[in-house]
Amino acid sequence: MPRQSTKIERVCPTCGKTYSVYPSLAKKGYGLHCSQACNVASRPQESRFWSKIDQRGGPDACWPWTGGRFTGGYGAIHFDGRLQKAHRVALVLSGTPVPDDMLACHVCNFPPCCNPAHLYAGTTKQNAEDCVRSGRKNPPRGERQWMAYLTAEDVDAIRSDFAAGKSVASIARERGIPSRNVGAIVRGITWKHLPSIALAQIDATPKERRGGVKLNADIARDIRARFAAGELDLHVFARELNVSWAAVKHVVIGKTWKEAE
Repeated sequence: MPRQSTKIERVCPTCGKTYSVYPSLAKKGYGLHCSQACNVASRPQESRFWSKIDQRGGPDACWPWTGGRFTGGYGAIHFDGRLQKAHRVALVLSGTPVPDDMLACHVCNFPPCCNPAHLYAGTTKQNAEDCVRSGRKNPPRGERQWMAYLTAEDVDAIRSDFAAGKSVASIARERGIPSRNVGAIVRGITWKHLPSIALAQIDATPKERRGGVKLNADIARDIRARFAAGELDLHVFARELNVSWAAVKHVVIGKTWKEAE
């Protein structure tokens, strides 16, 4: 028979509950409490709070919160029995009172920062004015957007190329970017803030040159003529053209390609 390990009994210093732990773990310093909840509860709130803040940058740098976060990047922590924003707790623990009708505001414009030197207690109006002044009221657009990989010159060149006769697919291949992104640029869905003479020309572009279009005016007329001649199977048309049967149906009933009469 395999030898059975003998556990030792302990009393949890937090809740007083009796529990068992393996001697090997006890020698390594584990099993001091009956559960993780009791282990957390045994530590002072302040020490637990500051342990979740990265202060390695020094007293003048931002101190990012390393725990869970709210939407928008603000740190989240259960403190004094309720869920709070970490930077507000940091300001209170540093000795600055923050009444319930006031906010903990950042001067560094970095939501996870919990450095009290970068925080102040302000009203909703003060926070809104600071938001506008720092440029956070409206999200960055164009090249200032952190995910942008095109410049304003690139976008204008793409629109000009399309207006000059190039297709979405060819522009995408030349520039090594997804065709759906090129299509959104030339239609003004993205980079809409950027004025471009080419956009006015693009509005008059034939439909068959637009991104993702597999049909053209001649094919649409042929579909309608064949359907009128008695070829009623839309699925056959769809397989021949490598499009969905719904696309063929919309052509037949005139929902799409109305100009190809």
